[in-house]
Amino acid sequence: MSEPSATHRHAASTDEDWRITSHEDATLACARIVSNMEALLQLIEAESSLLRAGKTIAASAIEQRKSEYARAHMDDLEFLRQVGPELEYWAPNAVERLRSAHAEFMSVLQINMAALATAQVAQESAERSTAAGLEHYVPPAPSLARRMALRAPGRSLFRRLAKAV
Repeated sequence: MSEPSATHRHAASTDEDWRITSHEDATLACARIVSNMEALLQLIEAESSLLRAGKTIAASAIEQRKSEYARAHMDDLEFLRQVGPELEYWAPNAVERLRSAHAEFMSVLQINMAALATAQVAQESAERSTAAGLEHYVPPAPSLARRMALRAPGRSLFRRLAKAV
């Protein structure tokens, strides 16, 4: 099994494509999955930090890469369902590290998802407050000169009166 990139998707068409046949294959597969989880987690943490700072546009720029890594992670989970026993057989220590990394991944993911949800609620609340404030907006009263001009029948009348005096 050759070493795939971090975002490699396991688009296997036959069971033979999923096979792990050596300790090296199993170790590389586990390392690649851990690497992908770490990359996904870094993107999620970066997005959370940006959202907490109110930088929603910058956070949305991360979305595409995060989606790619999330899809790769889902593919990794399917891969693990297919070859889990083989991984256990060939590299039990690597599988144990993978389990530990996954447990850490899940706990950090829960914390960041809660932070994202909180940031989203705060943003929606701010948007509602702004919208509600605009509904009740009362423009400032016009200045005295402006009020006098609005009441005057026409400027030409004032000019004629000024010339007459």
